[in-house]
Amino acid sequence: MISLLRLVFRPGIILGIILLGIFLTIGTMGLLWLTRPETPPVRFSTAELNIIRVPTSTPTVIATVPGDTPTPESQVDSAGGISIGSSVMVAGTGGAGLRVRPEAGLSQGVRFLAGEGEIFQVQDGPVDIDGYTWWYLVKPDDASRVGWAVDNFLQVVAAP
Repeated sequence: MISLLRLVFRPGIILGIILLGIFLTIGTMGLLWLTRPETPPVRFSTAELNIIRVPTSTPTVIATVPGDTPTPESQVDSAGGISIGSSVMVAGTGGAGLRVRPEAGLSQGVRFLAGEGEIFQVQDGPVDIDGYTWWYLVKPDDASRVGWAVDNFLQVVAAP
């Protein structure tokens, strides 16, 4: 029995057993790697939410004095009191902002997004397109922030 133990614990045999174990481990790992199932590519999807607002008709009242010719300055939107020359604030967007476009209409691209609470001056309008009433807005302190926006998210404020 002791001679058998001496035979097993010889340095050459121990080294051989270790090398055989390493070889079998590497062979098994390689075989598993070669026979692994094909992994499908990861595809990310983006949820898209389209909110469609129901168009409402907003009557436009033209205030005239008998014998007077109506001018654009006398046009007043009876729903919100918006008129040319008035100051308006973006309100009611829930923080999402108001899309301001280069021309009136939903088919026009978005020029910029006006933030909640931002104040503009009305320079033109109203224009009724796509079931909405549009006003041309100008940012008093930034000439690059101009364009058309719907009146649904505009609130008349005192001039700054």
